[in-house]
Amino acid sequence: MSLRPKVFEYIRSSRFDPVKVARLTSKLAEYAEGEDLALAYVFTDNGVSSTALVRPGFSVLLDSLARPDAYGVVIPAVHHLSWNPEVRKRLAERIRGAGAVLYVIASADSRSENLGDEQSGETGL
Repeated sequence: MSLRPKVFEYIRSSRFDPVKVARLTSKLAEYAEGEDLALAYVFTDNGVSSTALVRPGFSVLLDSLARPDAYGVVIPAVHHLSWNPEVRKRLAERIRGAGAVLYVIASADSRSENLGDEQSGETGL
């Protein structure tokens, strides 16, 4: 039994790329270990538009955040929520509304906006 805070990974891609998903999963697991977080599960939405608000993997992620031992969500970059700032904000609010911390391990490119005050990857979104 791990006493470290339990986090879930979330990866969204508009097209299915199993090699990319495997690479990102490894990167997220490495990040979680370095932050002394216990990785519980990886949720993915492949072939899902960045503007979609209803996503199968994201919905199950939100259900998992209701667990008493759930602490947060780790994403590779903000665009895994959405490239669209309004959609990104709404999805991040749903994570935060579940009582979870959102960790972003890398900024997207210059088209993205800051998610909030970042401290050790944790966002204030």
